[in-house]
Amino acid sequence: MPDSSIYSRIWALLDVLIILISILTVILESMPELETTENQKAFSIVDTICVAFFTFDFLIRFFICPSFCDFLKTPLNILDFLAIMPFYLELAVGQLIQGSALTTFKVLRIFRIMRVMKLIRHSKRLILMGRVIQDCLSELTLLLIIWLMGVLTFGTIMYYIESEKNNGFDSILHACWWAVVSISTVGYGDMTPSTALGKIVGSCLLFISMVYLALPMTVIVSKFNKAFEKFKEDEVVADQHKEQSRAIIHGKYNNVNHTA
Repeated sequence: MPDSSIYSRIWALLDVLIILISILTVILESMPELETTENQKAFSIVDTICVAFFTFDFLIRFFICPSFCDFLKTPLNILDFLAIMPFYLELAVGQLIQGSALTTFKVLRIFRIMRVMKLIRHSKRLILMGRVIQDCLSELTLLLIIWLMGVLTFGTIMYYIESEKNNGFDSILHACWWAVVSISTVGYGDMTPSTALGKIVGSCLLFISMVYLALPMTVIVSKFNKAFEKFKEDEVVADQHKEQSRAIIHGKYNNVNHTA
């Protein structure tokens, strides 16, 4: 744990710094004005150093873990593995394939953005939020099912209402895209109903979507508040244990000095 000692805190800060450098490298190398041979070589060197650090950190935690199976089942460790896997796959397969095949294989590099997820390990509150979402999976699954029903229902209705108006509702799939945008209350404006009936249906969908978005938030916020209160209580207990341990150690040290 980062709070266990001064050395672990230093290592955690170094890990965060390397993560930020790695993410910055991924962003910069995608900029057209920096796509020169010299810059790409520099980005490659920085990326290699970052991956070497991530690999060392991963292997150290893997070998000191009491249970290898439990280590590999942990979501954060899986994210760490996915963050470094593309580099070694590209390194290994890149020696075997060339040309367009290599270009196709570079799609795996998209997984490098998984490195930003490594920051979760260094924030107890982000970990807490992940646990709350995990506890709300049943509610979120129900939410997803209702969302799909609404998208398909209103998308189909709008297709048959607006299909002859040449305003973008060319198929049920196109109409479903309109329903997705409308339910999320984004409203890009790329597709809008032109008939009176279509506008009425669209207004009904917007009203329903506001209620739809509000319902799950109450459940998630309620569970998060309960989890956060428990988290704060655990922190207080942990601090008390630390103070007691320090007092015991300090007392033993004073006794030794008096005896000497």
